[in-house]
Formats: sequence, C-alpha cells, structure tokens
Amino acid sequence: MRSEVAGGVGYWINAHHRIEASGLFGYKAAEKRYLAHHTVSAGLDHSWLLGDGAFLQNHVGYAVRLYRVPDPAVTGNFPQRRREHPLRLRVTYGAPAGMLLNRLGYHLEAEAPNAVRDFLDDVTVSVSAEYLKQQSNIRNFEYENMRGQFLMTKRIEF
Repeated sequence: MRSEVAGGVGYWINAHHRIEASGLFGYKAAEKRYLAHHTVSAGLDHSWLLGDGAFLQNHVGYAVRLYRVPDPAVTGNFPQRRREHPLRLRVTYGAPAGMLLNRLGYHLEAEAPNAVRDFLDDVTVSVSAEYLKQQSNIRNFEYENMRGQFLMTKRIEF
C-alpha cells in the first residue's frame, strides 16, 4: 500500500512566466519490511510561454527516502537502513506543429491543402530531456540516468 499527501503553490510572475513549488510526504507499506519507506520530496517548476503557442517548462526535484529496516540480502553482516536522495532535472520545449513547420521553411498557408492545415491546427510537438541522479548510502542503489522524449499530441473535440 502506498499513501501520499502532496501540496503546492503557484504564482504568475507576469503573463509569460509562472513558478510552482510543491512538496510531498509519502509512505509505502510492504510485506517485506525492508521495502517499506518514508519519502519527503520538494519540487520547483518554471513555465515560460514563448509566444505563438510555444512553451518551455523546467523542473527541479529532490527527495529523501528512508527505508524502515535493513535489507539483509544487501547489507549482510553490516546492517544499515537504506537512505536515498534522488535529484531530478527536466526541461521540455513544446510548440504547435504548424508553427514549427513554418519556421523550418514550409509555409502551410501557401503550400498545404486545407485538410492538412486543419489537422495540424491542434497538434503540439514537444521534446524533453531528463537527468536523474540517485544517491544512496548503499552503493548498490546509486545510479545516474538520462532520458529523452519526443511527443506529438492532437486535441480532439466532440
């Protein structure tokens, strides 16, 4: 069973910039007590509206995860409770597909049929990059990870 309580607050700095701060307290219960843990995390997000439907979103998150009891299979004769400190950094750029095509030199108004223009009106393209650094007091659980994402979304109304 996993239980979490989260909250946050956001503020528009001006018409183009918004910041949000959030926090979370969580508990995971597990049949094997060495898998149960408490988590406290905080995050800071920044959204930047760039104009013409384009946007940039940034995220920084940090957490502390404390496990209930040592895992005897991992720590052996030197029992210690596992503590983890994940740090996550993420940046996302997104824009309407039509605007991106226009900036790449393909002018939809002049070169594309009406059906193509109508379809692309509600298509958003976004690209994300994320870095995760997991620090732990037990080396087996330390790692770094980078990942990317490309996403196309289409709004459909009924």
